[in-house]
Amino acid sequence: MPDPLDVIMPAYNAQRWIAEAARSVLALPSVRSLTIADDGSAEPITPESAGADADPRVTVLRRANGGEAAARNTAIDHLLARTDASDDDRSWVMFFDSDDLLLPSCSDALADAERHGCGACVGAREAFAPDGRTERLDPPDDLRDTRLPTAHDAFRYKQVFASTGMTVRRSILRSGERWDEQIHTCPDIELLHRFALRTPVWVSTKTMLRYRTHDDGANLSGSRHLARRALGFVRTVELHACPANDALLREQARWLINQLSKHAQDAAAFDALVRLHTARGWPLHLKPVIRHRVRCAIGRVR
Repeated sequence: MPDPLDVIMPAYNAQRWIAEAARSVLALPSVRSLTIADDGSAEPITPESAGADADPRVTVLRRANGGEAAARNTAIDHLLARTDASDDDRSWVMFFDSDDLLLPSCSDALADAERHGCGACVGAREAFAPDGRTERLDPPDDLRDTRLPTAHDAFRYKQVFASTGMTVRRSILRSGERWDEQIHTCPDIELLHRFALRTPVWVSTKTMLRYRTHDDGANLSGSRHLARRALGFVRTVELHACPANDALLREQARWLINQLSKHAQDAAAFDALVRLHTARGWPLHLKPVIRHRVRCAIGRVR
């Protein structure tokens, strides 16, 4: 069994799924605590509504709405403040979403990370949709059950590097690392890069969790949130761009600018990406630019 695991779960209007998510977390024998950060839900989350009213491992924090990153940071500060100095900083802290399901094989992934001297871990996921469809999300072929080669590999796009299930040693959080609250959507890649600068990251093929998808686009990685995702990416580039990761960031920028033009979203976010291409000297393909300008002219851009 791996070292003790503390789980942090931000929640916003998650009453429909949170009890199931909490039960999946508490069923794991290595879980020492579950801290739920209610980010200003219309109907406040309680231990009872989370299905864990009799479990002393569960703490629910209530805060004004400020986004997932801020909620996670509130929970980190609370977790570190309420544990005494004798607590082993080698214990794990996992960031987990309130609509997902933790799987027992998560313990095997963390045990592998320990055996290979890693202080952070990401792993395979299984996406499941309301209609019952499932899709396994594996690491890329060259990153299977191995250490992340460099911190810059965190920028490899659309792989398994996601907020939910990302796990790190408590000592890394004690050193001051926190989620960037200016990145409001998909801040996981930026944080994983910072983790990887401090400690080896284990990339596991073991399925750590089941990831719930939503037909209405409610997932933060969905098309509804592309504009905020693009602006967060611009900040990530401003913070971390260097020659070693230029090609990876350029690939991500190209994907984002194509998606923004296809979904007719947000002229400000699109223009920010265009300016970023110019500042970095990245080639800018005309097709998405023309498509976006045409949609702006006919009033289709939101």
